[in-house]
Amino acid sequence: MKRTKFVLIALVAALVLMGAGYAAWSQRFNIRSTVETGELFVQVKEDSSTVEVQQDDGNYVAISEGHKYYLTYEKLLENSAEISGTGGETLQSIAYTLGQVYPGTRFTSVLTFQNIGTVGVETVIADSTSISKADTKLWADMLLSVNGTPVSDANGQAKFDKFVAAIKDVVATLEPGAAATTVTIVMELPLSSGNETENSSFEWNMDFTFEQYNNQ
Repeated sequence: MKRTKFVLIALVAALVLMGAGYAAWSQRFNIRSTVETGELFVQVKEDSSTVEVQQDDGNYVAISEGHKYYLTYEKLLENSAEISGTGGETLQSIAYTLGQVYPGTRFTSVLTFQNIGTVGVETVIADSTSISKADTKLWADMLLSVNGTPVSDANGQAKFDKFVAAIKDVVATLEPGAAATTVTIVMELPLSSGNETENSSFEWNMDFTFEQYNNQ
């Protein structure tokens, strides 16, 4: 009887302990992840543009409103786009129309490119970049410079390709958070240009694509 009572007590104790095992403390651990993409956004602005005429003494004088009859100058800013989430505005394209250009005329445009997105940007020349009438004397005589560096003396399409490459090189890569990059474009028809350039024209179009790049 005593033996049976002891076995019964042991069995009850075992059951109690077993229940305690099932009721042991527990703590839940949860893993969460939030994935959010960055933003590719290059802000393009025009800081200034001027048209000047070279005087007989070699100095340049900006054309004022009262002297617009010397030169018809029109600037058109196209497709200004508001980018959501940044509070910024960027120009998608800029078109310049210069009429009645004559020897001694110089046009200067100052553009800024700034990466205000969150990813590194690489600038790529698009296939649509082109020039018309590259074989004209007007294009041959035109003096070009980018950020103060003259474009090579190459002519025709080769001259335009170097012009495009010079601009692209300045904005080759744009890092997020970096200061704006300035591109100063100068086009000048020198006084030495002769009558062959009279009543002629050309047009150029530069298309750049900003693409993400991963800096290794």
